Amino acid sequence: MATHLSIRSSYSLLKSTLSIEEIVSLTKERGFKQAALCDYGVLFGAKAFEKECQKQGIKPIYGLEIVLDDDRFTFLAKNISGYLELIQLSNLINYKEELSIEILIKNSHNCVVIQHSEQGALEVFLLQDDMTSCRSFLYERKQQFRDYVCGISMMQSPLFAQKNQKLIEICQSLDIVCVPLPKVYYANSEDEDAYRMLRAIDKGLKYNNTTLINQPFRHLLSATEMENLYGKKLCNASDEVAMRCNVDLSQLKTSLPIYDNNQNVSSATFLRQLTQAGLTKRFMGQKIPLKYQERLKYEVETIIEMNYEDYFLIVYDFVLYATKQKIYVGPGRGSAAGSLVAYCLGITHVDPIQYNLYFERFLNPERSSMPDIDIDFPDNRRDEVIEYVIDKYGSHHIAHIITFGTLAQKQVIRDVSKAFGVSVETTNQILKSLSPRLNATLSDSLSESKALNYLIKENKDAKQVIEMALRIEGNPRNKSLHAAGIVMSSKPLEEVIPTTLLDSSNHLTTQYSMNYLEAMGLVKMDFLGLRNLTIIDDIVNEIRDTQPQFNILSILLDDKKTYELIRNGHSVGIFQLESSGMEALLKQVAPTEFMDLSDTIALYRPGPMRFRDQYVINKRNPQQIKLLHQDMQEIVSSTHGILIYQEQIMQLAQKFAGFSLGKADLLRRAMSKKSATEMEGLKKDFISGCLNNNYSLGLATQLFDMVDTFAQYGFNKSHSVAYAMIAYQMAYLKAHYPLYFYKALLSSVISSQNKLKEYLDECHNRNIKLLAPHVNHSLSTFTIENDAIRLPLSIISSIGHHSSNKLVLLNKHKGPFKSFIDFVAHANTVGINQSQIKNLIYAGACDNFGFNRSTLIASLDDVLAYANLIKIDIKNDQEQLEFVDSTLNFGLVNEPIMTIRSENKILLSQKEKEVLGFYFQYHPILEIKKHHNLNNVIPLRKAYNSLNYSQTIAMIISIKEIRSKKGDLMAFVELEDEHDQVEAIIFNRDWMKIKEHLKPYQVYLIKGQGQKNRNYIIKEVDHLKA
Repeated sequence: MATHLSIRSSYSLLKSTLSIEEIVSLTKERGFKQAALCDYGVLFGAKAFEKECQKQGIKPIYGLEIVLDDDRFTFLAKNISGYLELIQLSNLINYKEELSIEILIKNSHNCVVIQHSEQGALEVFLLQDDMTSCRSFLYERKQQFRDYVCGISMMQSPLFAQKNQKLIEICQSLDIVCVPLPKVYYANSEDEDAYRMLRAIDKGLKYNNTTLINQPFRHLLSATEMENLYGKKLCNASDEVAMRCNVDLSQLKTSLPIYDNNQNVSSATFLRQLTQAGLTKRFMGQKIPLKYQERLKYEVETIIEMNYEDYFLIVYDFVLYATKQKIYVGPGRGSAAGSLVAYCLGITHVDPIQYNLYFERFLNPERSSMPDIDIDFPDNRRDEVIEYVIDKYGSHHIAHIITFGTLAQKQVIRDVSKAFGVSVETTNQILKSLSPRLNATLSDSLSESKALNYLIKENKDAKQVIEMALRIEGNPRNKSLHAAGIVMSSKPLEEVIPTTLLDSSNHLTTQYSMNYLEAMGLVKMDFLGLRNLTIIDDIVNEIRDTQPQFNILSILLDDKKTYELIRNGHSVGIFQLESSGMEALLKQVAPTEFMDLSDTIALYRPGPMRFRDQYVINKRNPQQIKLLHQDMQEIVSSTHGILIYQEQIMQLAQKFAGFSLGKADLLRRAMSKKSATEMEGLKKDFISGCLNNNYSLGLATQLFDMVDTFAQYGFNKSHSVAYAMIAYQMAYLKAHYPLYFYKALLSSVISSQNKLKEYLDECHNRNIKLLAPHVNHSLSTFTIENDAIRLPLSIISSIGHHSSNKLVLLNKHKGPFKSFIDFVAHANTVGINQSQIKNLIYAGACDNFGFNRSTLIASLDDVLAYANLIKIDIKNDQEQLEFVDSTLNFGLVNEPIMTIRSENKILLSQKEKEVLGFYFQYHPILEIKKHHNLNNVIPLRKAYNSLNYSQTIAMIISIKEIRSKKGDLMAFVELEDEHDQVEAIIFNRDWMKIKEHLKPYQVYLIKGQGQKNRNYIIKEVDHLKA
C-alpha cells in the first residue's frame, strides 16, 4: 500500500484543478485508505476535507505546503497540537510575515516535516552532482527537526530517477526516512493543460506563454502506479508516516465571549433585569398586559436554558453603543423581529405580539440551533460598530468571514478567452449565448441555448473556449469577505481556526467558510450596512435642525399622506418598493394600513406571484373569499384568505393538528428543505393531530397538501414586517419632507451615474426644482438652496471630491468669485487645470458669469495665460489655505478681452452629457422638436404606458442584440427623452428591417405600442435631424 502525502486542492486558488470531493473520491477509487491535503500556505479546505473524508470512509491527514526562500517543505500534523502549529504557520504566511528557519523549527514539534527533493536546495545539489553539500544540508536539517523525512518525487523522469537513488542512499546513511512525494495538482495525466490554464489565469498570461512552467506527472497516481514507481519500501514508509498523523478537528471548539455586565451578577440574572426594565420602558409606565409578561418570561427562560444569554447581551451592548453614538439602528431583520426579548432590549423595534410574530420561528426550543440576529446600520457608519466590538473583545477574538469567488460560467468564459487570446467579439458572442438563469452552469447553457451550440459548431475559437471552460468551471478563483458576517470567540482565534487578512483594516478573517463555523462554537453575527438607513439617518438629522424632538421610531403608522403616496406608486427611492413591478403591484393592492405594506413586500417574490391577483380580488371583495374550513378564518383573515407567511403554516399546524409552535416550526423547516425523511413522520403526526381535534381525514390531507405547496414560497413574516417598517419610514419622509428626502437620496448614489440619472428624472417628475452645479454655490454633496436642490461639483467628470473640496474651501476662504476671470485665476492657484475648468464650463458651473458656454471655452486659453502672469509664488503664508502655493496681483497686467461666440446647443448638450453623465439643462430632443412639426406625438412615458399604437420622440441610449430561445435575432433598446428613460423590445421581423438605421445617441420618431406586461414594442423608426 502507499499514501499520497502532498495533494493540493482547488483551495490553493488557481494552483490545482482538484475539488475536495474529487480528491477524496479519487483517493478511494485508486486504492488508498488515507490522503494528505496539503494546500499552498492555506488551510481553507481543511474542514471540508474532514467532512468529505468522514462521508467516504477515508482517513484525513492535514498538511501545509511551505516555501522558505528557495526551499520547500510539507508539514503534516501528527496530533491536534501539530494542527495548531499548522494554524500558526498558515497565519504567518497569510499575514505576509517573513518566515525563517527558526519559526519553522518552533512550529514543527508535533509535525512530520517532509523535505521536498525538487524545486529547492536538494534539487540544486542533485543536478550539480554535489553530494557532499547534499549530505551536509540533510544532516543539518535532521538536527533541526524532530521528525524529519525526505520526500522523493519525479520518478517518471529517468534523470530524476537516477539522482533520487543517490539521494535515497545518502538519507539511509543519515538514518533519514524517505517517502514517495509525487505532487498532485490534477486528477489525470491528460489534465495538465487544464492546470496550465489555471496558472495562466492566475498570472494574467496567455496560455502559450513560455514563462509558464510545464508540470507533467502531477496527477493522482493509483496505489499500483505508486508502488511500481517508488518501490514497496518507500510506499510502506509513507503508510508509517500516515499512521503517525491522527488529528481530530472536532477537538477545536470555542464559545461566545462572556458578557461583562459590571453588576457582579450572572448573565442570566442580568438578562432578566434588563428585559423587564425594557418592557416597562416600552409601555412608558402604563400597566403591562399579562400576555406580554408571560411571553417575556417564556422567552427569557428558554434563552437561558439554551445558554444563549450572553449572545443576546453582546448584541444588546453593541446596539446600545450605536444608539448612544447616534447611529441609526434598523427596526429589525429576519426572524429576530419575532422575539419580545429583542424588542425589550432595543435590538429590534417591532412589537412581535402586536404583529403576531413567533419566537419559535427565531429560536426553537425543540431544535438545537444557534440564534441568528442580523442588525442593519447605515452603510457609512457600520464599521464604527464593528470597531467597537473589536476594541471591546480584542482583535484576536473577532473575525470577518471568508467567501470564495468562483469561475462561474461568465467569469470562466472571460478568463479562458483572454488566456487563449480569443477576440472580444467572439467572447461577447459566447457570453450573449449563455443561459440567463441565476446560477446556471455551462452544462445548463449547452442544454438550453441553441445559439451557443450553433456558435460552437461554426466557430473553432468558441469551441476551444467552451471545451476548456467546462473543465475548470466552478473552481475557486479568489477570496473575499462575507458581506456582513463576523464571528466572536471566547478563546483567541489562533487556538481554534486559521485566519488571514483580507481588508486594509488588518482585521482577521476566518480561513474556513461560513458553513463550518457554527459547529465549532463560532456564532455568526451579521452587521449589515444599508444605504437606505443612511438616507433615513441623513434626513432625520436635517429635520432635527428645526425639530429637535423628531423621532422616526415614533411616527404614526396610519398617516394618510404616506399611504396616498404609496397607493399612487410614487415609490422611487423607497426601500423594497422602487422597482417598476412593485410600483404596479402597489397600485393594485392600494395599501391603506401598515400590514398591507408588509403583505405587498411578501407577495413581491417569484414564488407567490401567482397569488397576487387573488389577493387583490379578495381584498376588494372579502365576501367572495372561500376557505377549506371556517377555522382558517382567524389565520388568513388579515391576509385576505391567502397564505403568505411562514408563520401562518405554524398557526395552521397549531390550530388544526395541535402542534406546539416549536413542532410547527420543525414542520415548516422540513417542508422548505423538502426533507422526505422528516416529512414522513411529521405528516403522520399532522393528520393524526387533526383527527384527534375532530377534523376529517379528507380535510387533514387537504390541509397538509396545501401547507406543503405553500412552504415552497412562504415568506418570513418577521422579516417582512421589519422591512415594511423601513419602507414606511422612507415613504413618510418622502411624503412630508420631499426636499430632504431627495437630497439624501441623490447623495446616496453620488458615485453611480445611472442611479443618479434615474433619481434626477424622478425629481423632475415630482416637480422638485434642481439647480445646476456652480462654482459659487455648490459644495461637494447635494445641498438645499431656496426650496431647490443644488447639484454638487464632485459629480463633474475629472473634478471628484478632491478638487471639489479645494474649490469649496477656496470659495469659503475668499468669498464668491466675481467673474469668470476671477474664478480661473483663483482656481489656478490651487491646481485646477485647464481640462477640469473646461468640464466645469460644460457642466454649467460657470453659467452665471454673463457669458455663454461657447464664449467661455473660446476665451479659456487667454484667461489662463493671464492667470499665470498675475500668479506670484508664496511660502508659508499663514493667511493662505494649506494647498494654496501662490497669490494673485491683478494689477500687473490688464484683463484679457473675452472671445464672443454663438452657442450650438446640440453640441453643448453632448458635452454636458459627457461631463455629467446625463443631460441636465440642454437636451438635444428639445432642439430637434423645434425643427419638426409632428402631430400625434406623445411623451415617452405616456407611450410606454399606452396599450394603443402611438408615436413618440426619443434618443437611443443603448442597443443590445440577442438571440431568442428559437435562435432568432432581436434587440433590447434603451430609450430616453428629456424626462424619462425606458427599455423597449424590437422583435426579429422588425429588427431585421431597422437594425442598420439605429445608432446610439441619435434621435428618432418611434412608432410602437405598450403591453400589459409592461413591455414596449417598437415597430418602426425614423431618424430625426436638427
